[in-house]
Amino acid sequence: MLYLLDSAGDNLQHFLKAIVKIGKDADARFAFSPDQFPKTFDPVFEEIRAYRDTLLHNPVLGRRVDVGAEFLPRYEKLGYVKELWRNAECLADSDFVESKELLTRLCAEIKKSLQKLWVDILDRLNATRAWDKMAQNTGLGAYLPLRSQPLAATTSQPVGASGQIVRNVSECLLD
Repeated sequence: MLYLLDSAGDNLQHFLKAIVKIGKDADARFAFSPDQFPKTFDPVFEEIRAYRDTLLHNPVLGRRVDVGAEFLPRYEKLGYVKELWRNAECLADSDFVESKELLTRLCAEIKKSLQKLWVDILDRLNATRAWDKMAQNTGLGAYLPLRSQPLAATTSQPVGASGQIVRNVSECLLD
């Protein structure tokens, strides 16, 4: 699961690079720099990466299975245990966290962080009318928004699988 959360961070970095390019074209400025990911972002991304790297490269690192669940060293102790896996034997019970509890917390924190970033991105793009610029650059400006027309149900119109009347798309675009 940690490698999936780390992959989510990698995907976020790629997404943010694309958003910065779109923002430059529309004169939108963002407070983040994707090139400094994860260091200048929410610390949860660094924690996820540290756990993922530690477990990938040192898979026996202090995981406790003798108590009916899998426990991992707390983030603060990860560096100490990473140096020498036998250091885990010196840790107190309070220096471990149940893996399920850890993953639940990391997922909740990453969701909050992503939501905060998304709101900031949308606010800045909307403020600079970047959507209009993107529609113009992609050629979608000629088609969006689709104008709605009243539908008149006749037997000559095809019926969709859901039972709704399907309208000829070319009629919408040519209006």
